[in-house]
Amino acid sequence: RAGVVLLPEDRKRQGLVLVRPVSENIVLTALASLLVRFGVIRRRARREMVSRFVRDMRIITPSPEAPVAVLSGGNQQKVLLARLLASQARVLVLDQPTAGVDVGTKAQIYEDIRRLAQSGRAVLVISDDLDEVVRLAQRVLVMRRGEKVAEVQGEALSRDELLRLIVGQAG
Repeated sequence: RAGVVLLPEDRKRQGLVLVRPVSENIVLTALASLLVRFGVIRRRARREMVSRFVRDMRIITPSPEAPVAVLSGGNQQKVLLARLLASQARVLVLDQPTAGVDVGTKAQIYEDIRRLAQSGRAVLVISDDLDEVVRLAQRVLVMRRGEKVAEVQGEALSRDELLRLIVGQAG
């Protein structure tokens, strides 16, 4: 309700309903937008939403009605990203968004994340992959023991600078 959604680090235990179809996993956070009177879901609108996200996110699935469990890790991650997009949330928190996905899927996910940020949504990426952070971030907060110890943006944002700040070397 607050307009914030989370892509959890552990997609299989915290993010997906593995035994349910791709279609249900995508629309899970958008059900309110698909309802008509008396809690009935508009089937055509649901089908169109699912088709659009499967196409736009390039989700490889035997069918939108196939269980999410049969998809590759990268395609499971894309289903979760599609769910976030379908939610129309204004703030997206992505915890380890490319963990366990292959290089090709990782590039697609990076592209999708950039597109989300350019669309005006706030995107918070939590990652321990420094290359990922440098590639995606406009501004980075370095945390140590739950406290912010540094903030880097613009020209100063580099892998070497982040590594220096993470290990605690003074500038």
